Amino acid sequence: MKFDPKLPYISELIERKLSGPEKSTLSDVDVEFHQREFERLRGALEDAYQASLLPEAPAGKTALDELLVRLRLSQEAESPTKRSEK
Repeated sequence: MKFDPKLPYISELIERKLSGPEKSTLSDVDVEFHQREFERLRGALEDAYQASLLPEAPAGKTALDELLVRLRLSQEAESPTKRSEK
């Protein structure tokens, strides 16, 4: 498994987890390091969220529904016999 080179420890953690017994813990892991990384990555996600220009909710639902209806109707108009044979 390949991951972002900025997070080289992820592959090692996954490998250790997969090679050990089911539901095992990683007892010799540097917990403080991973706690700092968690906080750093969480902060990066929060910053990206705050800087995002995306709307809170999707705004194109009606337009998407209308597009799908038009596509389906045009497919039916092009091939009515294929649909009735099924």
